[in-house]
Amino acid sequence: MQPLEMKQLKEQIVKYIRAKILKGEYPEGFELVQENIASELGVSRMPVREALQILEQEGYIERMRNRHMRVVGLSRDSIKAHGRLLSAMTSEIAVMMIECHYGMAQLKNAYHTLRAAVQSGAGHETLLKLEKDVHKQFYFDGLGTFVVQQYERMLTSFWMLA
Repeated sequence: MQPLEMKQLKEQIVKYIRAKILKGEYPEGFELVQENIASELGVSRMPVREALQILEQEGYIERMRNRHMRVVGLSRDSIKAHGRLLSAMTSEIAVMMIECHYGMAQLKNAYHTLRAAVQSGAGHETLLKLEKDVHKQFYFDGLGTFVVQQYERMLTSFWMLA
């Protein structure tokens, strides 16, 4: 049972650090020190180290010579590229849904609800929630766990930037 708890803890730490980076609380060039983060969160260094490795693979941070990590900046171009990749991935998943005849009615309903809210001048928070509802329709069994996780990470990052 311990490995499952450690995995969940690692994912929570990843989400915590990613959110701080995306909100600018850990700005470009900010040095991430395992010991400091572990102390701040009241956890051991091991899940922090694993979380930092994941964030390095995702491109949010880079390894320094002293084994510490540094936040990579989010430029306007990188944010634009992120949006384009998310759009391409969403389009491909939609094609897969059509090919599998999966969930099109739910997707259409979510889309029409969002469209009506836009036309009625709904607020930012409402529109963001409805957009998330549209994207949630793209999760289906035929995708596989890996694709769903990657898509979810891209969406989460994008919404934090919105």
